[in-house]
Amino acid sequence: MKDSINPVITIHSPLEDKSFGNVAPSFNVSIIEENLESTWYTIDGGLTNYTFSGLTGFINQTAWDEKEDGDITIRFYAIDSLGHVGFEDVQILKDSIIPVISIYSPLDEDVFGSKAPKFNISIFEENLESMWYTIENISGTFLFTELTANIDQDAWVTLPQGNITITFYAQDGAGNIGIESVIVIKRIPSQIPGYNLLFLLGILSLVTTILSKKLRKS
Repeated sequence: MKDSINPVITIHSPLEDKSFGNVAPSFNVSIIEENLESTWYTIDGGLTNYTFSGLTGFINQTAWDEKEDGDITIRFYAIDSLGHVGFEDVQILKDSIIPVISIYSPLDEDVFGSKAPKFNISIFEENLESMWYTIENISGTFLFTELTANIDQDAWVTLPQGNITITFYAQDGAGNIGIESVIVIKRIPSQIPGYNLLFLLGILSLVTTILSKKLRKS
């Protein structure tokens, strides 16, 4: 039976318009062709071709490194034993730029007491996906969605006094992560253990009054 049908390629990954960073993406394709002879792909319009075997693999890292940020079209080819060629394209985005975080408040060495500090930051990133921060000596991360908010109060209460590093993170759709930190100081005014401050002030006022009366009599 004569074979007059071109190979049919389906690209399962990468997906259309998906973003990738400095690491070349992996691929997963399927090919319908009983008499498949060879397969290859190109990411530069056919100037350079890269053969592959099997249906999964990675885009050539060197070729990926040479591409500038922006839209990139990957074209997969398959040829059968009679010379029929099938191809399929997918367009993805290369984004190797790390999100830039600026911290406006708190500033380094700002002092805070029992109330957790408020933060105000900006993030320069067109393809922002998620934001979070970590607090020194506290396990886990704290997600946030607004650029102005309060540091988690429950976590702040458990922190010891002294220098505390708060680190902000921003991740884009390509997986690039920007990081920026600030060191603040937790300092709570000391009190005499076992004494109520208002009670102590009352005693001091009473003593002052008694002394004043004695001085007037003398």
